[in-house]
Amino acid sequence: RQILVDWNDTQSDYPAHKSIHQLFEEQVERAPNKIAVDFDGEQLTYRELNTRANQLAHYLQALGVGAGSLVGICVERSLDMVVGMLGILKVGGAYLPLDPSYPSERLAFMIHDASVSVLLSQAHLLDSLPQSSIHTICLDTNWAGIATHRDENLAVPVKSENLAYVIYTSGSTGQPKGILVPHLGINRLINNTNYIEIQPSDRIAQLSNASFDAATFEIWGALIHGATLIGVDRETSLSPLELAQKLQQDKITILFQTTALFNQMVNLVPDIFRSLRYVLFGGEAVDPAPVRKLLQAGGPEKLLHVYGPTESTTYSTWYSVQEVSEIATTIPIGGPIANTQVYILDQHLQPVPVGVPGELHIGGDGLASGYLNRPALTAEKFISFPSSITPDKEDTSEQRLYKTGDLVRWLPDGNIEFLGRIDNQVKLRGFRIELGEIEAMLSQHAMVQQAAVILDEKEGHKQLVAYIVLHPTALRPDGKMAAEESSLAELRIFLQGKLPEYMVPNLFMILERFPLTPNGKVDHRALPKPDNAELVGRNEFVSPETKTEELLATIWAEVLGVKQVGRFDNFFELGGDSIISLQVISRAQAKGIHLTPRQLFEAQTIVDLAGVAQQESTVQAEQGLVTGELPLTPIQHWFFERYESRPHHFNQSVLLPVTQEIEPELLLQTIGVLLAHHDGLRLRFTPGEHGWQQRLSDELPELIISCCADYAQATLRPTEIVSVFNLSTVAEPQSALEVINHKLQASLNITDGPLMRVALIQMGPDQDDLLLWVIHHLAVDLVSWRLLIPDLWAVYEQLEQGQTPQLAAKSSSVKTWAAWLSEYAYSETLQTELAHWQKGREEINSLPIDKGDRQEHNAVASAATIETALTVAETQALLQDVPAVYHTQVNDILLTAVTLAFAQWTGNKTLLLDLEGHGRDGLSDALDLSRTVGWFTAAYPVSLQLPAASLAHNGLGEVLKTIKEQLRQIPNKGVGYGLLRYLNETNGKQLSSLPQAEVSFNYGGQFQGSEMQSLGGEWAAELPLSHLISINGLVANQQLSMTWSYSQNLYEPETIEELAKGFISALRDLIAHCLSPEAGGYSPSDFPLLQLNQAQLDHIVGRGENVTQMYPLAPMQAGMLFHTLYTPNDGAYLQQIGFHLRGALDVVRFQQAWEGLLNRHPILRTGFVWQGVDTPLQVVYKDLTLAWDIQDWRGLSSSVQESELSNLLAKERAKGFDLNQPPLMRFSLLRLGDTHYQFVWHFHHLLLDGWSMAILFGELFALYKENTATLP
Repeated sequence: RQILVDWNDTQSDYPAHKSIHQLFEEQVERAPNKIAVDFDGEQLTYRELNTRANQLAHYLQALGVGAGSLVGICVERSLDMVVGMLGILKVGGAYLPLDPSYPSERLAFMIHDASVSVLLSQAHLLDSLPQSSIHTICLDTNWAGIATHRDENLAVPVKSENLAYVIYTSGSTGQPKGILVPHLGINRLINNTNYIEIQPSDRIAQLSNASFDAATFEIWGALIHGATLIGVDRETSLSPLELAQKLQQDKITILFQTTALFNQMVNLVPDIFRSLRYVLFGGEAVDPAPVRKLLQAGGPEKLLHVYGPTESTTYSTWYSVQEVSEIATTIPIGGPIANTQVYILDQHLQPVPVGVPGELHIGGDGLASGYLNRPALTAEKFISFPSSITPDKEDTSEQRLYKTGDLVRWLPDGNIEFLGRIDNQVKLRGFRIELGEIEAMLSQHAMVQQAAVILDEKEGHKQLVAYIVLHPTALRPDGKMAAEESSLAELRIFLQGKLPEYMVPNLFMILERFPLTPNGKVDHRALPKPDNAELVGRNEFVSPETKTEELLATIWAEVLGVKQVGRFDNFFELGGDSIISLQVISRAQAKGIHLTPRQLFEAQTIVDLAGVAQQESTVQAEQGLVTGELPLTPIQHWFFERYESRPHHFNQSVLLPVTQEIEPELLLQTIGVLLAHHDGLRLRFTPGEHGWQQRLSDELPELIISCCADYAQATLRPTEIVSVFNLSTVAEPQSALEVINHKLQASLNITDGPLMRVALIQMGPDQDDLLLWVIHHLAVDLVSWRLLIPDLWAVYEQLEQGQTPQLAAKSSSVKTWAAWLSEYAYSETLQTELAHWQKGREEINSLPIDKGDRQEHNAVASAATIETALTVAETQALLQDVPAVYHTQVNDILLTAVTLAFAQWTGNKTLLLDLEGHGRDGLSDALDLSRTVGWFTAAYPVSLQLPAASLAHNGLGEVLKTIKEQLRQIPNKGVGYGLLRYLNETNGKQLSSLPQAEVSFNYGGQFQGSEMQSLGGEWAAELPLSHLISINGLVANQQLSMTWSYSQNLYEPETIEELAKGFISALRDLIAHCLSPEAGGYSPSDFPLLQLNQAQLDHIVGRGENVTQMYPLAPMQAGMLFHTLYTPNDGAYLQQIGFHLRGALDVVRFQQAWEGLLNRHPILRTGFVWQGVDTPLQVVYKDLTLAWDIQDWRGLSSSVQESELSNLLAKERAKGFDLNQPPLMRFSLLRLGDTHYQFVWHFHHLLLDGWSMAILFGELFALYKENTATLP
């Protein structure tokens, strides 16, 4: 009775009769304004999500989608995905998730098998979808039409037993099988469960693709409980450091990972999940070591090992992992989740005692309805409730069990231990794989007589290995395989076109025959272990050449378990996968080589990966308290040069809404942690004989909370860095906020401290509290705030949960940076910049003013602002359409408009203005400022000059290119100017004597969120303004706005209004010009490897509509070009490669395959220019047409055919190529018989070498077979 009843007593009340979207709609009513989904800053509230889903549902209903309809959804992780799923459910349908990365053939099978007539997708995915007649709706580009439909909830009756979704998993017959999951299964998974308590305050990460059933828990677990679903892109989910940052930044509280990925993450960053409430992991057998490592480093609040097949809706059992003994060899899968029963039965469906292995059977509300279109398989796997396990003669006629095929046993404590499989199914990276499906697919290939596939495991790494017995037609007379390498490469390509990436074997082995069992079946256990010498499909070994290549090759060999790795070996063809890539990245980092998962996926060979890898410095940043004196940085010199007499009130501040109750004592402790961790917050400045000096204090102040009942009379003392103000009873809270803000802003002291104050402002019931944080600008910049704000909340939450605060490792300190700058200021490298900073500033006219004295009256107290803005449509054009026309950046366009506006106002064609950069660009690989708090801004002057001739003569395009080229001449993003001006005494005198800019310009880019809101008052009223006119721009709410700041003591408002209008007018003219058909062109900086002026460039490419790139010739190419021009008629470099094609050749597809190669490889679209330039160069074109000579010679005898072929080759050789008229290749396709063709490729040797040909022919074959998913 214990194992049948007591251990299965999981009944709990939950709304089993309700549909998933009904539960969601109830949540919308409870908290309509709560954020429901957040994908990289794109957010929807529950109300907004419900509105969009309703509009889509009404749209689908109009198309005829209704109860029981199965609708495909092929989208990437995004808001569209969630909207699509909800909309389908609301109309009474069920969704079929389709992974965009799957081969077209597999997607086509699933769509056909499921009888899908409507498919939801995204515009950029259309090319990857199979060609079909189904109605495809793009949720992005078609949304405008969808949004015109009604937005109220639909009244479509949906029962909990109705179908919610279908997920396809691997099938043993060679085709995947669709599993039918009803609403009830999802409901039971997430409602009133015994394994997890999801709260509205939770933030659940979605790491899973929608076609993987873990997404069911992530998506609906969040949306049914009023929590927030946080989207995590694939690259971040595979990178431990990026994921750790994402967890902290987005305050994620619940996360699921497959066991394989969980192991790698923990091995690389043991405390990665320390801040989470729940971490769930599962999907395959568990190695206890990583779990033990996590718990020792500091695990989440609760760590759960979960188990469950898709047939039982994601999870069936759970185990709370609290400790792992040193002798543990596995982690139990635990007991059943709520409203689920589990039974371990023998082959006669009799229950087995504790400790005895048997097959796991699952019952309860989570069971799927069965398999789509597979009634026999449904009857086999979903069986009636056996009488052997029916207690007390209960009526079980309506109950079913699912036979999992998993071998397990009961442990004495009521938990279950997983032992393995009893069939031919395996689990790899969380995916269930029927090895029989891979074997069946291999057997479809003509050269395969028999196939067997195993899952091989070595040192914790699992990989699929395919064993092949070849068909006699694939063998030479000597019994050897014909063209072994290319044929096996063809096998891999064949599978990649039919199976998902995770089902394609990493390794292939050829056997003469398979070992057999006594009853004549393939003995999988007797198959030989993979041996490097027997592995096939690899490139010919070429030794690594550079040190980086050697290091990477050694790392690959270690993690992949192969003897040697050559420079052209492919990571994934050697057995690599996304999990192993993390090991490569970690080991490379230890060797000083920095890689990202994306780089490893895109650069799959040693030679390519070494080309993109970054060598990291081995210098480690000091992690303790950094103290002592340090020199002033350039921007600090700039500050004291202007504000030396009144330096204390010059701040930056943020006003943060607080959505949770903040404990003042914990806030105080949090600030203490930040002061200790971020050294820049402890800076102190003192005047001395030789100017101001700074030091990092070695004392952490004894912090005191100031609770101010009377905000107006409050006095802030140096140690009271954290203050609490209660405004719940204040009649005019906005006025009170302004008073509090002024008190904090005016209370900082750069000599005695503090440089920072924090005020917790309690606003009363039904209002969010506020956190006002003020820091002196000498210690902080905008980048610093992006570090401080997430750290503030991370530390607070850790303290709130009773954890020891832990932040990411420090980067280089402000002390190290300042010292390095002081030394670099006198370097020879920097001296080369001096001429640039002196040029163009000798004769600059001062700006006109309307009144007053520009030296005496330009004060903060007199400041005023004027704002101008583009429309949403104009802004979109500026950001998305305009830059590509002249290959510019948005900043180039804006500064061109600024220059034109000032020229119209002043009559001067030259404008001197100060620009700003964040100043953290690495001048040295030995320094890393990615997590350093301080003021690093690089301010530098730029002299912009319009063309000498009139605007009408030059045109806006020429003006834009002129300004663009002047901006491209700025060295090192302007960082060097401040070093020469303020840290190099000799150069500083020269630069300080030059005219100084009276205008500043700063474009802050696209701004999202409200994290940088402030209350103003950050500069003391008596301070002078830094410039006569300051222009600041940003894009917020999809509109570009420009703020023009000036002194009312110097200018009438009408003057600045006219100037701002002139800017907007010029900007609109530039946008209109760039959108006109005649616009476009390159400028010399677009081709940095060439020394061309604008006239030469225009002569070569004109407007450049059909040109994509230009670069110099390689030495070998230069030699060939010289000889070709010197002896133009000898044809020495005209290559002709021919081969026979036998079989039913699809000529059109063959031509299309060559077109595909032309598009993929720029060298095939390259021509050569040597006239009118100092040095020959090569030009890559965008669109070219290939020349084909197709002839039918079937009526000619073989001897005549041979003679005609000789004549054709001689004729083509004599014809040669015009080297500046690409493409420098032609094709001859000669039909010799019904299924016999002679193909000849004529091309110039300037394009290709021998290595390239092998690559091209491999890709040609893949393109002809339409296996484009396999191409790099």
